[in-house]
Amino acid sequence: MLGEWDESDNDLDRSIALALAAGDPVLHGEALCGLGRNRKLQGHHARALVAYRRALPLVSGTRNGYVEAVVESNLSQISMQLG
Repeated sequence: MLGEWDESDNDLDRSIALALAAGDPVLHGEALCGLGRNRKLQGHHARALVAYRRALPLVSGTRNGYVEAVVESNLSQISMQLG
């Protein structure tokens, strides 16, 4: 959110690696959501779409559906941006 995109992406890449090493698909999906958010905020909608699509099956049904709903909302907004 501070505009330090490279540093944030590096942190999220490490989060993904740790989630994969731990075998935690939910944390993996949430880190992908973070990458999607970064891309979306930068206006890189096609790249955000990829991250959110990868995240969706990993977060489906987690936290009473909250994370899934956030991903679906972002996917719809990005799809509108991409036409």
